[in-house]
Amino acid sequence: MDRQKNRKDWLVFVLFTAVFMYGFEAAGYQASLAAIGKEYALNEVGMGLLASVQLAAGMIAPLIFGPLADRVGKKRMLLIFLPAELAAALSLVLGRQYGIITLGIFLIGLSVNTVHYIVLAVTADLFPATGGRKIGWLTAFYSLGAVIAPLICGSYLQRGYSWKILFAILGAAAVFLTAGIAVSEFTPRETVQAAGGTGTGSAGRWILSGMLMLCAVMFVYVGFENGFAFFVTPYLRDVLHTDYAYIALSMFWLAMIPSRILSGYFSRWNKQILAAATAGAAVSALAVGVTGAGTAGLLL
Repeated sequence: MDRQKNRKDWLVFVLFTAVFMYGFEAAGYQASLAAIGKEYALNEVGMGLLASVQLAAGMIAPLIFGPLADRVGKKRMLLIFLPAELAAALSLVLGRQYGIITLGIFLIGLSVNTVHYIVLAVTADLFPATGGRKIGWLTAFYSLGAVIAPLICGSYLQRGYSWKILFAILGAAAVFLTAGIAVSEFTPRETVQAAGGTGTGSAGRWILSGMLMLCAVMFVYVGFENGFAFFVTPYLRDVLHTDYAYIALSMFWLAMIPSRILSGYFSRWNKQILAAATAGAAVSALAVGVTGAGTAGLLL
């Protein structure tokens, strides 16, 4: 019984580690993009295209492999894509040509996003009664990984070490996660009673319009987040001339941890929160753009 319980607890630890590493990779890549661009003599447009390669892979991953995971099994899919993540990381560590680096970035985006999507689905399956709360904590661990990565990456990049260290860390983590998933049992940890009655649902037209609005919101949110996060480090370093540019990226992700937790607690005022957050993001971004002081830009 104790051995079975330990295996169950071990899987939860592995799932949280997987999401932590997803955030670590995302922010670590954002912190490393300028160094990659410098090595391959890329301008801002070239770096933007290289960033879009991973984001495009992240868009494709759940559309293709999400339904496939339901058919062939989530554990099997994780045991496919975690080694694929290792292979992609090795291609980036060992590769030299720009074409190989671009392909490796795409494969990293495809694998880490597939793993992340499946991990969230596995958590919901394991905890049908409390999965929502656990997924909330998972997203906090994503942000925690994103907070730590720029500090680590910025530290070794400023000392002249290669940006490839990020992907060496990611490859080592993929080995650990593969072993953890292989020995884990994917049986539900709790049960939930089926709800009685039948709902009438909403009109199809309302659902369609609501989905389109949500898609538009996510389009703006993800576009702003990645556009800001990928370029805030070189902006603060090269334009505002601050020595603490990487800290700004960590602070950006750090602020998301309490904001996500508080948004959940105060969800009854979601409209007011959404309006205030949208206005606040616009004002803050404008302030960063017009400030000429590195310290002010760091705080903003």
